[in-house]
Amino acid sequence: MKICVDFYYEDEIYSARDLLDSLLSARLPKRKGADKLRATVEDIVKALLNPSADLPIFYAVKTARLPPFDAKHCDMSAVLMELQGLRKEVRDIQKLQEEVCVLRQQLADMVSLRGEVDSLKQLTSCMVQSSVSTAKFTDTDTDQASSSHHATAPATDASSFASVANALRATGMKKKTTKCVVGKSTTNVRVKPVITKRSIDIFVSRLHPATDTDDIVSCVTDILPNTSIDDICCTRLKSRYELLYTSFHVCVSVDAVNMKTAIDKLMSDELWPEGLLVRRYFKPKDGTRQ
Repeated sequence: MKICVDFYYEDEIYSARDLLDSLLSARLPKRKGADKLRATVEDIVKALLNPSADLPIFYAVKTARLPPFDAKHCDMSAVLMELQGLRKEVRDIQKLQEEVCVLRQQLADMVSLRGEVDSLKQLTSCMVQSSVSTAKFTDTDTDQASSSHHATAPATDASSFASVANALRATGMKKKTTKCVVGKSTTNVRVKPVITKRSIDIFVSRLHPATDTDDIVSCVTDILPNTSIDDICCTRLKSRYELLYTSFHVCVSVDAVNMKTAIDKLMSDELWPEGLLVRRYFKPKDGTRQ
């Protein structure tokens, strides 16, 4: 005869205890007495709820045998998770409602602006029509008055204005320009002008690698005898083939009045030694060599 304790039979309780004994490191105690079956069930439940025990997951094979449960036996953690999800969805719906309200307001503003634009278009068209009609009426009156009085008034179109402007230009209504001169007298020396210096940059290349800056300065002073050595700045440039040739940047400071003559002499092929390459040197904005 099977003994039933609330729900489980005695052999089912003992088989469950034996199964747990095979899985646990410590065996479950064997209860005795009148409440041994209930105590054994409690030991089984405690073993299953022990977090340190490494047990497999058990499933109910016959769901029809599961006992009914009420609200006291619900999983509140799952309920709280569902509640949090519902609250998040409600917040998202509220945000969507706010965005929809903003979009509706913007749409209403656009509709009102469209109405204002339409009214402005109508007003502009009315003004254009009125101006055209007024111009036609004025032209008609002018033609009638000219035909009745035979007056020879000048025309007001673009061609007439151009002809009037040409006539005024021909009669001498031109903009007067003030002429300036540069003094050249060498006898009147009571006052002295300000001496303005200008710089002339030249590039000299195809020189022997042993050439130094003193040689270039001497060559420039031979070309411009009246130039001081202090007014000549010579800089050696990095050549692509330094063992074959060398290049220099020469900056010569001369008086502004003598600048053209100095440029002509410095760019004369008759004054430089044979075989040298000489050209103007223009400093770029980014600082690289030209």
